[in-house]
Amino acid sequence: MNEVRSGIWPGSADTHRRVVHVAAVIAAVAALLVFLVGLWAEDPPIMKAAIGPGLAAVFMMIQSVLRLEHAGVALFASSALIAALAYREGGPMVAPLSVALIVITALGAMLIDRHRLFAVVVPAVILLALPHTWDLTTTEAWRVGLVNAAAFSVAAVVFIAIRTQISVYSDRYRTLFDESPAAIMEENWVAAIQHLESEYDGKPERIEKFLMAYPSVLREAVSKARVVRANRAASELLEAPSTESLLGYRDGNRVRDINVEAWASILGALYRRERHYGIDMATVTRQGRHIWVQVRGVDVDPANPGSTIYVGLADVTHNHERSDAMAELVQAKNDFIARVSHELRTPLTAVVGLAAELDAGDDLGPDERKELTRLLSGQAHEVAGIVEDLLVAARAEMGTMTVERTVVDLDREVASTVEGLGTPIRGIEGPLPTVMADAARVRQIVRNLLTNAERYGGPNISVRGGAQGRSSWLEVRDDGPGVPDDLAEKIFEPYTGAGERASQSVGIGLSVSRQLAELMGGSLTYVRDGGETVFRLELPSASMAPEASLASQGVEG
Repeated sequence: MNEVRSGIWPGSADTHRRVVHVAAVIAAVAALLVFLVGLWAEDPPIMKAAIGPGLAAVFMMIQSVLRLEHAGVALFASSALIAALAYREGGPMVAPLSVALIVITALGAMLIDRHRLFAVVVPAVILLALPHTWDLTTTEAWRVGLVNAAAFSVAAVVFIAIRTQISVYSDRYRTLFDESPAAIMEENWVAAIQHLESEYDGKPERIEKFLMAYPSVLREAVSKARVVRANRAASELLEAPSTESLLGYRDGNRVRDINVEAWASILGALYRRERHYGIDMATVTRQGRHIWVQVRGVDVDPANPGSTIYVGLADVTHNHERSDAMAELVQAKNDFIARVSHELRTPLTAVVGLAAELDAGDDLGPDERKELTRLLSGQAHEVAGIVEDLLVAARAEMGTMTVERTVVDLDREVASTVEGLGTPIRGIEGPLPTVMADAARVRQIVRNLLTNAERYGGPNISVRGGAQGRSSWLEVRDDGPGVPDDLAEKIFEPYTGAGERASQSVGIGLSVSRQLAELMGGSLTYVRDGGETVFRLELPSASMAPEASLASQGVEG
């Protein structure tokens, strides 16, 4: 299941294994053919010549059984067996025997990793001397020996040079794959493609829809895909303990619903024999971290589709987070527009209605006109307050908000705000202190606190104040249920609210009020005191301010 492919370069375990397997088959076929030729020619010596390649095939089979394949040793041993047991009487077997020995021995020298000079010189000497054991004249034996030794030496040098060059390219490839900073995996999808072909015979361009409709087929196909190799960057990206832990067959049962469409796209591309595919996929690392991975695959062996696919992986979690944040921002904008529309519609509707009634009410008495005018003024002030909050929020975000610090009489400003709003309050416990602040911004804060208490608090609203050290404070209290502790700070975030009643408000009043308080050198906090909700505004006390501060001065936020 976790087979590791060592590579295609000579000297690798995979190369030795394949060479030995192929050579064993060739030796066995050669032995059979020589025996059949001798049998057909009724020539026992030729039949005996089949013993050499036959024993060579047996030797290599034993190597395979013992999992000790070494191509160089196998080929040298085959050459020795063939030479020792070959036809010794000369004649027609000399030429093919010489060619076979030269090729086999040269290939063996190429696949020897160490002592290459020894692997060339010793076989050359043996090939030079070997014909003297055949039934040849001395002159013929020297001539055949010299030709064999020279041909072997040239062939061995050429093969070794080829092997060296292949090794150079293979080492570069291995380094590029294993040490690449990009996460790469090699995968085999042949069995997966075959499974798809057995399950689907419709139009290739509709296979994705088929797989979406039958996810069990998709999961079975994925389970037949095998990861053959993986580099270190891939194990780091997926937070795996090692590259080996990533190898083996995939688990189709772990295909998440969110990725079914992505897997269908990959399988569809492979089914149609497309060489390239790309998709983003959600995954979970071995450490349990949820990430998004960009998957880009290329089939590097079109002759055998799906057999060797290199897959590049890249962490694109930040892209998806940015996309999600943008979607949330768009949704927040839509919600904000809806809230502003709802917030403005009620007082504007009242303003329009009251104005129309005043315009058409010729028979209205002075008291009725006064009451309608008072109501109209209150609704107009509410609209103006909402617009002012929006302007302050925009200026604060741009860093252009300014305040003026002067001596402010809280008694006067609170009374003026209460009268303008018409908010029923239980009382004002005073006298309230004087502070260094911006009178208009103080009224805006008090208006927001009173409006918030009237809308979301209890029926009993009160205002109290005092001084402590260098600060003076003002509290707006109500006997409402308040907000949960985990939302105590959230209510000061822009465009948010707490509870169902706040779901349709603009949600910037408290945020703006805190920003204004901090710009004036104070603070605005929320606490629960017994059964009461308390918003506490603290500002610098006017009695502690230096004389220079009595002048108007701008403070830029």
